[in-house]
Amino acid sequence: MNCTPDSAEEQTTIWIVEDNQFYRNTLESELQSLDPGFIVRSFSTMEAALAELTTTADSPRVVLVDIGLPGQDGIEGLKPIKLHDDSIQVVILTVFDDSDKIFSAIRAGANGYLLKGEEIETIGQSIRRTLIGEASISPAVASKILRSFQHKQEPQDDFDLTDREQDCLKWLIQGKTKRQIAEIMEVSFSTIDYHVRNIYNKLHVSNRAALVNEVNRRRLFRG
Repeated sequence: MNCTPDSAEEQTTIWIVEDNQFYRNTLESELQSLDPGFIVRSFSTMEAALAELTTTADSPRVVLVDIGLPGQDGIEGLKPIKLHDDSIQVVILTVFDDSDKIFSAIRAGANGYLLKGEEIETIGQSIRRTLIGEASISPAVASKILRSFQHKQEPQDDFDLTDREQDCLKWLIQGKTKRQIAEIMEVSFSTIDYHVRNIYNKLHVSNRAALVNEVNRRRLFRG
């Protein structure tokens, strides 16, 4: 799937909020080398990033945020970032993979959840995916989300999803792209796009991160 921004010449401002200096500097350098269109800045605290956000004329398009920060943590910092500009894509990049933190981040407005240790190419691809509205979720995190849904009680409401929409929903929750789902379900991309739009409309959401949160809140997933 082509997840590059609309223009090959387009520059994407990326901020990193990470207190580990070695990891922060390494990630900044590697992202800058990965794509000449990436303009990367980094901050050691959420407070510093938020202070810059209120004064800069060049807001980031993507912010990679650690959770375990000194002072205001990454999840707490999500709300003011989104209040400042909801179009900023915030991706959690952390070592924490417990369900409470995952769902707290999603409820706070995170557009993705990646685990540290991912290859730089994977992080770069995840950034590009967020720019076109796709969720960025590490496979291990997606599996944990799926298991959490499977342990829920009977769904409160199925929103009249068809069997095919339920199948499509299962793959969406696991982080598959629409093109990947089309291949798995052996149908056309346009058919999957139609199913996804129906799912979003029925659950009253506009993106995949919101979909994950709504499915968990409503205990919708059947397994």
